[in-house]
Amino acid sequence: TGRNPVRFEFVSHKLCRLLVPFALIAMLVSSWFVPGPAYTVFAGLQTAGYLLGAIAMVWPAVGTVVRPAEVARAVLVLSAATLVAFINFMTNRYAVWTREMALNAEGQWGRALPDEATPRVTGPGDAPRETR
Repeated sequence: TGRNPVRFEFVSHKLCRLLVPFALIAMLVSSWFVPGPAYTVFAGLQTAGYLLGAIAMVWPAVGTVVRPAEVARAVLVLSAATLVAFINFMTNRYAVWTREMALNAEGQWGRALPDEATPRVTGPGDAPRETR
């Protein structure tokens, strides 16, 4: 654009990539329900790509042998992260990773530290407080 040369890069990279998971879901759902052999083929290919990514998530060695599996896994992970972030944003949850989410001494997910020693972040502008 003439007034702001960075606007196109900002919109295309930063904003449009947030729409990718929603576009992929819409594309999959619509391809399954639109009549025609081409749409059925594309829906099958997209579903196969998701399955390949899911297999690569369960067995990471598959991604080293079949390179498209690694790409499919990356698309799934990044899309899932975007969807979770969007849901957290819409539900006003600004939780960030804390020590509570770390593995505890028994190797289980749960509280790693007592409540009084856990730094908390309640919103995007709040800084974690250090307690000892």
